[in-house]
Amino acid sequence: MIVAASLNAMIAAAVWWLAYRLWRWRNYLISLNQALRQTSISPQAAGYGLMLKRAQIAQTRLTLAQIQTRSQQMIQTLRTIRMLQSVLRYRRH
Repeated sequence: MIVAASLNAMIAAAVWWLAYRLWRWRNYLISLNQALRQTSISPQAAGYGLMLKRAQIAQTRLTLAQIQTRSQQMIQTLRTIRMLQSVLRYRRH
């Protein structure tokens, strides 16, 4: 009997805690929505803006990776040229 009562109390406390957290989350979403409306940005537009920023970041990362690849290729080419120069110098002597 005591076990059932304590289990019921624990379940009631968990349900109350979850309801309280959902209520706080709802209030947060309401205030966020109001802030977005005051700045004349709809939630959908804000989501689109975030998606656009992520796409720009991905494009920048891709560009940097391409530059890094070209840089590595140039370094490798310069090393090969230096090696060929030293081989040609060695053959002359």
